Amino acid sequence: MPTALEAVIEYSKELKLPMIRKHIEEYVQEAMQQDISYEEFLAHLLQKECDARREASRYNRIRLAEFTHKKYLEDLVVGDLPQMNNTAPTGSRQHTCFCLLWKMDPDTGASGTVPLHHTARR
Repeated sequence: MPTALEAVIEYSKELKLPMIRKHIEEYVQEAMQQDISYEEFLAHLLQKECDARREASRYNRIRLAEFTHKKYLEDLVVGDLPQMNNTAPTGSRQHTCFCLLWKMDPDTGASGTVPLHHTARR
């Protein structure tokens, strides 16, 4: 007869919970040392699984987008962006949202970003 830990590992395989399966022993030891409640332990386990899935999902969306060049916000130089005319009067509650749209030139194959902006009233 399998131990409780072995059963959890088997159930996590069947339910496709790889993060739990991979780290269950570590999480159990940590929970015993910190004397946390069962509910806290379960919440922590499920949170780790959700975090791992979110990260994998983000990675897969980027991979499936098949960008020719990967650009990151950390690398963005705001001074290189074109100036936009913000016609909102001083003191108004109008805000400008600034977005970058990925664009590829079909003739040259060159890629880059195109600035878009939208002004909304609050």
